[in-house]
Amino acid sequence: MDTSSVVGASGLVGKKILEALAGDRTVRAWIRRPVGLPPGIDAVVSETIPSAEDIFWNVDALFIALGTTIGKAGSREAFASVDLDLVVECARRAREAGVRTLALVSAAGAAPGSRIFYNRVKGLAEESVHALGFPRVVIARPSLLLGDRGEFRFSEKLARTILGPIRSLLPSSWRPVHDHEVAASLVKAADDPSWTGIRILDNTSLVRGR
Repeated sequence: MDTSSVVGASGLVGKKILEALAGDRTVRAWIRRPVGLPPGIDAVVSETIPSAEDIFWNVDALFIALGTTIGKAGSREAFASVDLDLVVECARRAREAGVRTLALVSAAGAAPGSRIFYNRVKGLAEESVHALGFPRVVIARPSLLLGDRGEFRFSEKLARTILGPIRSLLPSSWRPVHDHEVAASLVKAADDPSWTGIRILDNTSLVRGR
């Protein structure tokens, strides 16, 4: 890939995606307000999604690393507006601009028919971007994410405290995974020209760096 854009660039995994992409390529990041970015990243600063005509969408690959919580968003509807509606709208604009590769950070357990609201929203987002007709879609489904969010999430803090010390002893299918491991695997898959269609990176793949 010679050019890439990242949505959710200020988030936990988004930051690591930028670091993994930085180098001998053009990388653009949509951020809502100015934040520190790795050297060489072209920032698109806007409170609203870049217009369909914006150069932000004229890239080889789009990485989407959006994610919030119901608690932070304030309601189920507000959560879905980010993790489903905004994800799909970004993917749609990229596809209309001719982007061929979409790389999406989803979640373990994502399924459109899930009884768990969070997993259902993630599954619906996956299903919706599949339908847009990208030649290549790679989806990362991490379990509990390890990294510095810069914000406090009680449930994640509790899980990290309990599971962190015994991480290596847990089954790889639900072992906590580091933010940089997810980013590296996603970028590696997107850069690999040997495949087309849909590629799922489950938690085991992410932990093992495949």
